[in-house]
Amino acid sequence: MTFQGVLAKCYQWLTQPVSPYPLALFRILFGIILLLNGLFLYPDIDTWFSSNGIFSLELARKVTGSNRLNVFLWFGDSPQVVAMVFWSYMLAGLGLVIGLAPRAMALVVFVCIASFSHRNIFILHSGDTFLRVISFLMIFAPSAAALSLQSWLAGGPKKSINAEAYRLIQFQVCLVYLATFVFKTQGNQWMDGSAVYVVQQLSEFERFSLPEFMRTPFMSKVLTWGTLAIEGFFPIGVWFRDTRLPILGAMIAMHLGIEYSMNVQLFEWTMITTVVLFLSEREIGKLLRLRDLQEA
Repeated sequence: MTFQGVLAKCYQWLTQPVSPYPLALFRILFGIILLLNGLFLYPDIDTWFSSNGIFSLELARKVTGSNRLNVFLWFGDSPQVVAMVFWSYMLAGLGLVIGLAPRAMALVVFVCIASFSHRNIFILHSGDTFLRVISFLMIFAPSAAALSLQSWLAGGPKKSINAEAYRLIQFQVCLVYLATFVFKTQGNQWMDGSAVYVVQQLSEFERFSLPEFMRTPFMSKVLTWGTLAIEGFFPIGVWFRDTRLPILGAMIAMHLGIEYSMNVQLFEWTMITTVVLFLSEREIGKLLRLRDLQEA
């Protein structure tokens, strides 16, 4: 096959219509993650983001600049404005779950998350950045084609959707693991196998204590290098039929293990939801027990 032929095949794969169900199920799970994130944030929302809090809007302007997307720079950061932004975010998250105008809802979510992020960058982690990026990509994704109120009102799900935005979201997930792998390989503790042991000493992040045999230098090497192997192989293995399900299973196991041992708010569950983006229509059917999809 010629190089031009390879490019043609890649273009065909990137643009040919795909099943709407993986993206639709991801929209629902993504919306649930957004709602849970909001519920966890709500009790301290004034402390972190309003004029009654510990971090002034003027200081936020100096730290992030005035050219960032931040509605608080336009309307102020009174408790009333903060509440308005928060409830807009929550309603938009609910709109994504039920599939009511999800493109518009994703736009609202993106603006709200970006505003909260630029209002106080010191309380957020990479999971919040991932939510912001994915919410932006969801603006362009035809995620209402199935499993949505919008598709129900339109008479039923579509048989296929354009793949471009769907592929971009898949690529973004792969980029997360690739970047994580590259940055970790530049750290001595990841390369010598001691990184997991070091993390186990951070009691402020501990959720449940691991058994003693999991806290040995040998197991630290196994878990450290195993994490590198999963994150390094994921961006490649997830695209091939014979390695896709094993690497997805390994990724789920890795995140569940981290969720058990560490308290990093919703990050592990956020990444686990991305698994459905790489499932086939038949696999989605088995997962949701939809007979029509299982027989597709």
